[in-house]
Amino acid sequence: MNIVLSVIVPIYNSEECIERCVQSLLLQDYSKMEIILVDDGSTDNSGKICEKLAGRDTRVKAYHTENRGSVAARNYGVSLAQGKVITFVDSDDWIEPDMYSHMMSAYGMYEPDIISSGLIIDDMFGTRTTEYDLIPEGVYEEAQIKQEIIPTMMYDAERYKRAVTPSVCTKIIRKDLWNEVARTGDSRITYGEDAALSYLCLAKARKAVFMNKVWYHYCVSDNSMVHNFDINSFEKIKIFMDYMEKAYKELGIWTQMETQLKEYVKSFLYPAIKNVFDIKLDDPIYLFPYDLVKSGSQIVLYGAGKVGRSYMENLERTNYARVEAWVDKAYHKYTDLKGKIGSPRLLWEICFDYVVIAIENDEVAQVIQKDLFNMGVDRGKIVWKKPERLNG
Repeated sequence: MNIVLSVIVPIYNSEECIERCVQSLLLQDYSKMEIILVDDGSTDNSGKICEKLAGRDTRVKAYHTENRGSVAARNYGVSLAQGKVITFVDSDDWIEPDMYSHMMSAYGMYEPDIISSGLIIDDMFGTRTTEYDLIPEGVYEEAQIKQEIIPTMMYDAERYKRAVTPSVCTKIIRKDLWNEVARTGDSRITYGEDAALSYLCLAKARKAVFMNKVWYHYCVSDNSMVHNFDINSFEKIKIFMDYMEKAYKELGIWTQMETQLKEYVKSFLYPAIKNVFDIKLDDPIYLFPYDLVKSGSQIVLYGAGKVGRSYMENLERTNYARVEAWVDKAYHKYTDLKGKIGSPRLLWEICFDYVVIAIENDEVAQVIQKDLFNMGVDRGKIVWKKPERLNG
């Protein structure tokens, strides 16, 4: 087969594993390919190793950029690609020697816009698991993609998991399609960057091939993003969610994707909540309205029920805002909070930037807002949004 496959490898401080990764590419049965190494401003010896590898084999090309993140490194690699189809490998991963021969054989037969396969997950303890797409193996035309793939690709409600693995490293994608999707991408996305491309490529594809095989070894380490959640993670997750919502609406598939997207986002939110708040996920957990309250603000928290308690736990663990008072009209009923909670009349005695209403019921929240306004609280200081439960 005479079709060039361009393999892009973004690299950042990966001196210990680059050679294993590239060696697995050079051992591929499919030889008609170029390997584009993009050193994303590494501060270790990664850049030198890339040059050494490029000097050994003409299929390997090394490029160096300032550090801009993996998304920018991938797109830069695509801009240099000579092949009409592209794929990716992360520098700490590796692939089986027959991966591309099988996938490119399927490409030669059907010329799809995208080919998808599963992956092998190797963790740091030596445990190996596999993840396959739930989509039956086969060739899917545009109408079938809309009817059989899009409705479950991010979340299959019957099986409680995504039907298509999001990794772009387990895909072969037509370069023109990638560029079409990437052109409107949001450079701020750092969580869900694979999903933001692979799912949108599928949604735009006219033909797709699914192969229920696994060749790609995803190597989990202490440096994996799942271990790096902090309070800023919630803003990053929101950026991803807003971008995907906008893209799906433009494609006219939002009604199919709304629930899927929310379920998918839970895969980020749950570990973030666990890492940041150390909260048991079977407790009611509500996301504090960070987007409506400035960091470091002085606030009054109104509501001592399950939402108010969840908000308070959020704030105690993150110190995102200073709680000047915690109030509830029925404060005398909450005997377990004696000394912590008081009457709304406290608002007349203290200074604050916001009153955050921690109430789930819309009608009750509206009554509280009216009461606060009648007490003389500026409307601009009253914050309420429908509480978003993150579990259950």
